[in-house]
Amino acid sequence: MSYITSIGTAVPLHKFKQEAIADFMCNYLDADQLLTRQISILYKKSAIETRHSVIGDFALPKSERSFFNGHVPNVGERMATFQKEAPTLAIKAIQNAIAKNDDWE
Repeated sequence: MSYITSIGTAVPLHKFKQEAIADFMCNYLDADQLLTRQISILYKKSAIETRHSVIGDFALPKSERSFFNGHVPNVGERMATFQKEAPTLAIKAIQNAIAKNDDWE
């Protein structure tokens, strides 16, 4: 019989406060007062305090960004970036699961 012996997790390297992401998006989209208010409400109502991302651009000056570099990335571009980074996260999660399990022999 098969059963789950351990669960491992992993998060992307980059960590940001929710407010920082909201501010970034308002600035990136050159949001007017109404859109800024809407973005602020949306991000606050999510009840998320911290976000992890495979994209580090949220804390970088415009000249150093590699992903948000002048255009709004579409879903395909975002998914391609995550697809490239996902195997590393999967390996970290597997290693974490193995390390947590005392029953491995």
